Amino acid sequence: MNRSVLILTLTLLGFTAGASAQILIAPDPNGAINQDTSSIVTATAPNWNTLAVAGNTVNGSGLDASGQHTNAGWLANPGVLWMGEGNNGAGNGGSATPQPNSGTWTGPLDDFGRGSVWIRWDFDQTYLLDKATIWNHNEGGGNMRGLHKVMVEYTSDGNNWSLLDGGGLGGPGEHTFLQAPGADGYPGFDLSFDGVAASSVVFTVLANEDSVKNFGGSGNVGMSEIRFFTIPEPAMLSLLTVGGLVMMRRGKRRCRR
Repeated sequence: MNRSVLILTLTLLGFTAGASAQILIAPDPNGAINQDTSSIVTATAPNWNTLAVAGNTVNGSGLDASGQHTNAGWLANPGVLWMGEGNNGAGNGGSATPQPNSGTWTGPLDDFGRGSVWIRWDFDQTYLLDKATIWNHNEGGGNMRGLHKVMVEYTSDGNNWSLLDGGGLGGPGEHTFLQAPGADGYPGFDLSFDGVAASSVVFTVLANEDSVKNFGGSGNVGMSEIRFFTIPEPAMLSLLTVGGLVMMRRGKRRCRR
């Protein structure tokens, strides 16, 4: 194999390895999935209760090291999940006026004049997002309160927002989430971000009607946990290629001996 073909092959291998890599956005990227990520992923939302706040989605409570979530309830186990309620639409990034791509999308107001439920995550820096693993509202007997039909938005600068397509719900940025089983050992589900650059992500419930905002549970809506994964930067992919070249050279030297 000549040198140019070898370099091309190793470059392709490096990019393939980088594309398949998933790095946990956490204090210890190589650590357990249930570690507390709140020091670099900040969660904000209109909370229904002081025991079921947005920060519970990133603190690892209720999640074990294998990525399985408990079905414990929020009252007996404070910190295990988040439940939100609608407000006037302000607070998740800007004005109360519903505008696509703004990070402030809201659905129709409910009978009390409240806007749609939303939750926002801000990262410590901009990442190329590979996916998010989501554990929906998994409380035993309360799993119908999980997020159901959701608008997903992201931004890399805090000002210019984009809709994450691929939900298949009929409109840009619209996604249908899976209901949690309400049982122990819940593995969650993945939402692909396809490598978009993001420093913040917002989920907004599409409507206030039960069976649209959730799975038929009256009143509140929420979720248990979320973990974000990034992919290597191009510089890291180059390192993978260089590493491959070094390994090949060492192997060649051994053969000569």
